[in-house]
Formats: sequence, structure tokens, C-alpha cells
Amino acid sequence: MKFKKMMKMIFEKMTKFKKMHKKKKRRIILLAGAGFFLVFMIGSVEFTSHSKFCASCHYMKPFYRSWETSSHKDV
Repeated sequence: MKFKKMMKMIFEKMTKFKKMHKKKKRRIILLAGAGFFLVFMIGSVEFTSHSKFCASCHYMKPFYRSWETSSHKDV
């Protein structure tokens, strides 16, 4: 009888440990995902802020050249 109680107690502690371990894994995955998302967003903002990115879709050469010679080129 004592053996059954002891085995039951060990089994309960093992399942409790497994659940606690899953929570830690979830937290680590969530934090890593959030970190990756933050780095991705900052990189995206930095990448899209250059005129080369705009030129990938828009025809900008003559407009860029006229801006370079205008009085607003230092802005």
C-alpha cells in the first residue's frame, strides 16, 4: 500500500514538472519570436527608408536627378 502511494506521488510530481517545463519552453519560444519580430521590423523600416527601395517599383531616375540639382537637395 505504501508503495502505491509513493509511486502515485512520484507520478504526480513528474507530471507537474513536465507541465512546468512546457511553460518555460513556451516562454522561451514566445520571447525569441518577439525578439525576431522586433529585429525584423526595425530592419524593414531601415531597408524601406532608402531611395533604392522605392526605385525597385517606381521609375525615379529623372525625378531624383532633378531633386539633386534643385535648391532642396540639402533637405
